[in-house]
Amino acid sequence: MEVTGTRRSRTRRGSSLIFAVILITAITIFFVGAQELMMSSVTAQQRFEDRTKARLATESAAAEVISEFRYGLLTLPATRVVTVAGIPVTADVTDNSGVVPKTMKITTSLAIKGTTFKDSVVAGQRIDPSPWDFALFVNGSNSWSDVLTTGALGANGSAYFGWSAWGGSNTHTINGDLEGVVDLSSTRFNVTGTAWDHCPSIAFATGTWATYQAAADTIYWSNNMVGYTFTDFGPTKTHLVFHTGDLNIEGNFVGNGMIYVNGKVNIKDAITVSGGKLVIVAEEDVLLKQNDVAVNAFLFAENEFKVSNRGNTVTGAVVANSSDIGKYVTIIHDPYFTDNPSERARFKLPGYWP
Repeated sequence: MEVTGTRRSRTRRGSSLIFAVILITAITIFFVGAQELMMSSVTAQQRFEDRTKARLATESAAAEVISEFRYGLLTLPATRVVTVAGIPVTADVTDNSGVVPKTMKITTSLAIKGTTFKDSVVAGQRIDPSPWDFALFVNGSNSWSDVLTTGALGANGSAYFGWSAWGGSNTHTINGDLEGVVDLSSTRFNVTGTAWDHCPSIAFATGTWATYQAAADTIYWSNNMVGYTFTDFGPTKTHLVFHTGDLNIEGNFVGNGMIYVNGKVNIKDAITVSGGKLVIVAEEDVLLKQNDVAVNAFLFAENEFKVSNRGNTVTGAVVANSSDIGKYVTIIHDPYFTDNPSERARFKLPGYWP
């Protein structure tokens, strides 16, 4: 009996030992698994943080490259190394205009903790375009009965058409780039620069006559204006003249000024400017009815720009909702408002003021 009891005791001790070993093994496996899960979670979190850092760094580098290019500090193709929060980002910049007009492609690469992150983005090559960036900007329809020439000697003649741009039966010369929202392949334009079709539309904004009337420095009552001397208000303000009804304009204008006409503008004869810039805005049409008239002004027609006599030359810009080129006309761009965008508000250009 004593032998049997001893055997049973030994058997129970052996079973207890096996159970303890199994329990310890299970606990060990649990903690090892928990540790691996925790480490996996930490690793995933670190990878997420690294990806986030990489994304923010590449976005910052791309933004800097875009800014440099748009302000003339970068020539394509180019490679730039931009350091963002201590992380060097290599940016390869190439012209993407063959795929999307007037765009560039920025391919970025950077390394964080031994992992390389790469990305690419397509961006526009310019600051947000303005109607005043062109010699001729036409938002809507065009009518062609005679020849249009923009710019001279291959420059200062870029044009934009927001709708029809076929050109009629004449061949027109664009001394610069031609941009169109529609297909330009079958149009009748001799373009010295590049014809960009299917471009994004550019906003055409109009003013409110009551707002201009309330802000006017001078209310002009006569229907004929033969020159004018504007008051010099300094660098923060431009003299605003307001007229109700149609207005005939000609002569020499002195200083910086804006003329807003709540009606039609009829350019009777030559317009010259001394010591400043002149902007003429018509709530309706701007009309060129005389032969061989030289106009030194920026013209804005909320309705139509119409040329009904030959040989006119506009130096400045023409911005209109629609155009009727009935006779030969030349429009040469003055890049003043492109080179000095802050002046758009000062001159109270529609879309930039108030």
